[in-house]
Amino acid sequence: SIDVICCGDTYVVHGAATNDSITLWTTSGDGTFIWPANLHTTYTPGPNDCASGSVLLTFTVDGYNPCNSVYDQMILNITPAPTANITNDSIDVICCGDTYVVHGAATNDSITLWTSSGTGTFSWPANLHTTYTPSAADEAAGSVILTLTVDGYNPCHSVYDQMTLNIVCPPTADAGINDNVCQGQTY
Repeated sequence: SIDVICCGDTYVVHGAATNDSITLWTTSGDGTFIWPANLHTTYTPGPNDCASGSVLLTFTVDGYNPCNSVYDQMILNITPAPTANITNDSIDVICCGDTYVVHGAATNDSITLWTSSGTGTFSWPANLHTTYTPSAADEAAGSVILTLTVDGYNPCHSVYDQMTLNIVCPPTADAGINDNVCQGQTY
């Protein structure tokens, strides 16, 4: 049989045996079984298993003397896990009215998407490198959280990275309306 998991996940195997004296799970890779002598156990893939993309799991059953051992095998395919990384600083600041260029990096991705905790917009939300335009509400709030979400290939789950973008508005000054005063008077 064949099954698939995401690199970094574990896999539960279920064996069945009759007329057995000893049962043992083994692997063609560098992963480990929690209880290799149990019928049902958990396999944790090793780094070489993930790098190669698959591993052969063998369930061996020793019979009672004079019977020979028998075995069954399965292939466990291992999909590389996705990664998400915003390469900008984790906290940055811009002035009101400015836009912000954000850069991301991803591996083993099927889809990438930028989102914001605010109401601003991204020029290309599906691109790793895009520009964020804060809304008036973002500027009033003073900051937003920008999130890069990366969907992996089945059966891997999505991963994400975040950064805080602070938005500082310049001060305003108003001296009032123009007025006239006679010489020698105070105002």
